[in-house]
Parts: sequence; C-alpha cells; structure tokens
Amino acid sequence: MKPLAEHGTTARAKGRPTAGIKGCPCRPCRDAENTYDKRRRFLNESGRTRMVDAKPTQAHLKKLFAEGAGWTQLIAATSCSSSTLVAILNGERAEITRRVANQVLAVQAADVQPPHRPIPAIGSIRRCHALVAIGHKLIDIADASRLDFATIRYIVSTQPGNVSARTAAAVASAYDNLRGQPGKSVRSLNRAAREGWRDPQWWEDYGHIDDPAFDPAKADAELNFHQRAALRREEIIHLAWCGHEPEQILDRLNSEVSISTIRAIVHEWRTGQKRDRKQAAAEPEMEAAA
Repeated sequence: MKPLAEHGTTARAKGRPTAGIKGCPCRPCRDAENTYDKRRRFLNESGRTRMVDAKPTQAHLKKLFAEGAGWTQLIAATSCSSSTLVAILNGERAEITRRVANQVLAVQAADVQPPHRPIPAIGSIRRCHALVAIGHKLIDIADASRLDFATIRYIVSTQPGNVSARTAAAVASAYDNLRGQPGKSVRSLNRAAREGWRDPQWWEDYGHIDDPAFDPAKADAELNFHQRAALRREEIIHLAWCGHEPEQILDRLNSEVSISTIRAIVHEWRTGQKRDRKQAAAEPEMEAAA
C-alpha cells in the first residue's frame, strides 16, 4: 500500500475514504485542510476555479515533445510526477488543477531539452567563423567555451550537420564573451577573408545566425543592389541639377536605367512628390507595347 502523506498536508487530513483510512484530526492536518478549502472557495467565488480545462496543457506538452523535450527534464522543470504528465498527454484527464496547468505552461522547450540532444550546428559554425573573422584563434574559442580544441576545429573545418545542445550552448557562451574583443591573429583574419566568413557585427545587423534557411550571400547581394540603386539615384539627381534632360542623363548612364525611371526620379526631384511605384512598374510594359 502507498505510504500515507506527511502530517500537515491536505492529503493526510482527508485520508483515503475508499480504502477505509480516516482523515487525521491533528492540528497541522486540520490547518492544512482549512487553508486548502479556503483557497478553493476564494477561487470559485472570484471566477478563477481551481480546476481548468486540460486541453491547452495537453497541446503544450505535445509541442514540447515535438521540439525535443526529455522526460527527466520535464518532470524536474514542472515538479509534476510522470503519471500526471502521462495522463494529461494521453487525454485521460478532462480537467487538471490550475497549479499544474500553470507549471506546465510556463515551461519552454529550451528548458527541458536533454543536454546531448542533437541540434542543427549552423549557429555554432557561424559563431566560430565570426570569431575567427575578428582575429581569434581556434584555441581562443576552445578556451572560452571550455570545449576541446579538436571539437572547435571539427566545427570550423568540417561544418557538421548537428552538434549536441551542450556543445551549442558552450559555443554560444564563448561567442558572447569574445565578440566584443578583437583577436590578434593575422592568420585568422586572412583565413576568414579568404573564406568569406562574416564577423559578429555583420550578424548583429542581420540577425538569423541560427536560421539554416537564411542565406548570407543573398543578403549581401540584396544590400549591394540597394546600394547601387541609391548611388544611381544620386547621380541622376545631380545630372538633373546640372541642367541635363532625362534623355541626356540616359546617354550618360549608358542605359543602366530605363528612361521611365529616370523621368520619374527627375520629376520627384523637381516637384517634391513621390511617384506611384505601381504605375512606375507598369510604364516599361506600356513603353514596350507602344
């Protein structure tokens, strides 16, 4: 038979009527029961019932497990028994206590992932590359992360698909500590320049350092496009200020920009009115049709 709860608890005060065990009449048990009943009445009267629908908590548990939660970590984080969590997960309870619901809903996936669970290595790779790009040696990163030098060299050179969550956390910690401190290795700087590795400032500007779908090369290309467009616009305005007509500006730019775009930019500069972008996009098609 399961041992009785300790004195001074609601469970001991109520006993186990179905098993023929009466509640304990001692003062600590009675005080615990009174406190419990008083809180239950308060919650009911204020509209905050003690029991709540278990479905939101069940959905959250499923989400946590889909994101790699471990049973051991989840039990520790929620302070709930495995039987309680299993019952909620399997839909065996229509209602659960508000306390249990709050404890489970407060847990995030990162809090309950096993330390050796494999995760995408892209964030660790980019962080190591970024530190090399500001002059740090691999041994510097190893020391700051407290990982073996061979592990850091493996991440930088081999670029694996996955690393353990513990390794990723160690690399992230080293990155946070070193990204504001330029290293002194010319060899590291040259290697990063040769490989095209982005530095911490670049990643701070763009973000997405852990996103495998983010393409740094595409981001650079888009930036270069906008920079070139801004420079062309400045040149068109300068030529118009010098008295050139759109057709003359077109000849000067060697047809890098359409005549309709040049006319629109000159018109904006002269009138101070922004052009209709949709109309501007349609103009080349209208010109071709003509």
